[in-house]
Amino acid sequence: MNRRRFLTRTALLGSGLAIRTRLPSTAPQSHGDDFPATTPNQNDASPEVTADYPPAPLAPRLVVSDALCLANAMPSLPAQFRDVLALRREFAVAADAVTAAPDQTLDLLTRLRTGWADRDQRSVKTHRIRGDMFAFRLAWAAGRLAHDAAQPVLGTPADAEARRVRDARVLLALRAANPGPPPPTVEAAGLGALLRAIDQRTAMRMHTFEPDREDAASWIPRFVNYHRASRAEADALAQAMSSTDPDSAFLAPTDPAFRLARAARRAHPVTPNAITDALNAPGDSDYARALAVAARMLVDVGRFFDGTLTRAALRARLD
Repeated sequence: MNRRRFLTRTALLGSGLAIRTRLPSTAPQSHGDDFPATTPNQNDASPEVTADYPPAPLAPRLVVSDALCLANAMPSLPAQFRDVLALRREFAVAADAVTAAPDQTLDLLTRLRTGWADRDQRSVKTHRIRGDMFAFRLAWAAGRLAHDAAQPVLGTPADAEARRVRDARVLLALRAANPGPPPPTVEAAGLGALLRAIDQRTAMRMHTFEPDREDAASWIPRFVNYHRASRAEADALAQAMSSTDPDSAFLAPTDPAFRLARAARRAHPVTPNAITDALNAPGDSDYARALAVAARMLVDVGRFFDGTLTRAALRARLD
């Protein structure tokens, strides 16, 4: 995958809560140092055809985001790996935007670990991974495995409405967990306007990050379609947030893993022992258990990167 496609799929998708539509699907590929390549889009040649942008579930990305907060607070994490996760976290959070089998991700991790020491001396013309791209790929690979670990616990919603209800429950729990007085009740119309405003501000900031100058005739209408789809999804999510009841089986705000992630996100002191306890007994909700396995996977990827965990052992964590 070239840099433009990867940045579009990760930085844009991971930069705002309201930007949640997934760009055209991907197909696995394992060539050299490349990411899994995108599937050719039959609509790319014609700006007249409306592309389909199915929404990407938000709950798994929030799980991985919380897992990053906990993993980065673990002193056992290798310093360079911690820096990558902290500085390139958006690539880990939105790693599910690129489809890859676990063995493909492990292949990439192995190549990154092998070439990490001399990454800045690599020639652009003779190597597919430039030195400055190692960190992007390492963050993506770690996030991709965290998503893979969490998915069996979270499960897959039956349909779009079930996905929105689940995402709404997470957002409502995050909103309620904020310090201070309870937030005021907001009607769906006002909440939808807020989400659309977040979407617009983020899109304006990100869409020219690396514009497609060679294929503007196709890229511009596809971006317009993406924008329309994301605005419609923001309204649908706002409606779900206004009519959804809490579900402690999916997310209980009192679960230790959820509460500790909130503390870490607000930069409150979090001890390694507290994190270990929370990961061992995260709580009974699906969200808390998925958060724990995702955080443990990030720690294990750090151990693999540091050479203290074998590839076979890391692969076994996903079975």
